[in-house]
Amino acid sequence: MAGAVELLSRPEPVTAIVAINDMYALGAYAGVRSAGLKVGGDVSIIGFDDIMLAGLVEPGLSTIRQPIRLMAKSAVDLLVGRLHLDTDAGRVARGDFKPELVVRTSTGPPP
Repeated sequence: MAGAVELLSRPEPVTAIVAINDMYALGAYAGVRSAGLKVGGDVSIIGFDDIMLAGLVEPGLSTIRQPIRLMAKSAVDLLVGRLHLDTDAGRVARGDFKPELVVRTSTGPPP
């Protein structure tokens, strides 16, 4: 929240905030609202993770969804392969984990 308040109190306030995860993005919601501004109208906010709350808050939080299950499976496969001294087991090619942009109503064109 404090970071959003600081960004919005500058002489030329920001029109968008990209947070490192959805929880920080939800904190930015509070900062935007405390500045008397509207999330998705005056200031766009996007997070990262697509936690369950992202679709439940109002306005819905735009976010980047990661393929967590695929990432976890690959990590376990890699670990098990290393434990069995199989250097190729669990190796993942670059680009196998494709994130997905989930657009909800916390983002829009700049005012």
